[in-house]
Amino acid sequence: MRKDPVIAYLLLCLLAIPVLAGAAGPDGVLEKIKSKYEHFEAEFSQIAMKTEVSAEGPNGKMNAEQDVYKKGGKVRIESYMPSPQGGKPSLVSTMIYDGKNGWLVTPQGTRKLSAQEADRLKTEDKWWSGISSRARVAGEEKVDGKEAYIIEIKEQKNSPATKIWVSKDGLVLLKAESDTSQGKAEWVFSDFHPVKDWQIPYRTEMLVDGKPVSVSRIKSFEVNPGLPDSLFEPEKASQKGQ
Repeated sequence: MRKDPVIAYLLLCLLAIPVLAGAAGPDGVLEKIKSKYEHFEAEFSQIAMKTEVSAEGPNGKMNAEQDVYKKGGKVRIESYMPSPQGGKPSLVSTMIYDGKNGWLVTPQGTRKLSAQEADRLKTEDKWWSGISSRARVAGEEKVDGKEAYIIEIKEQKNSPATKIWVSKDGLVLLKAESDTSQGKAEWVFSDFHPVKDWQIPYRTEMLVDGKPVSVSRIKSFEVNPGLPDSLFEPEKASQKGQ
């Protein structure tokens, strides 16, 4: 199934988190990846991060800022646009998933997301969940000088990618690929920072058919900050960022 590259980018590049370091050979590598992630959500039960996004638009380059919050299975993404006068950025949209349903909140109103859109908001960051019994290690290749396993994803229900590259040293997600309505999209993860013994990519670049489309950079990353449940209630979305 083809996916919109902009939505896929905003979700994947901001929420994708690489795995805990630890070597693994080609035998059983898929099982080892999934086994490591059994502990990830317990350690990172809450996440708050600020990002900068630069994207190529029809009228040239566009810049935005995003605040991303996660608590358990709940997600909130606030998007801000810079003020033309150089003042405080304006909140232009908020995406919320409360564990069951999703919403898009804009100044024009609130729209409930379709089940498919909500599922994508819920699962875009959990790239390892796409490694089913049908996935396979298709080969090896270097990504930014790092030796990596090439893993083909046969079922995309729980993954935005058709193919991923995972480093042999540490099993870190280095690259992902998917077919979209605008061509073949690639996400390249780099500038890794250690957080609680895990490696977090602070830079994500998206390309479509080999052409750079957007870059996301993490400005701050906080683990388990004590997020209130009200943050994931759509009726209160307009209160944040005002």
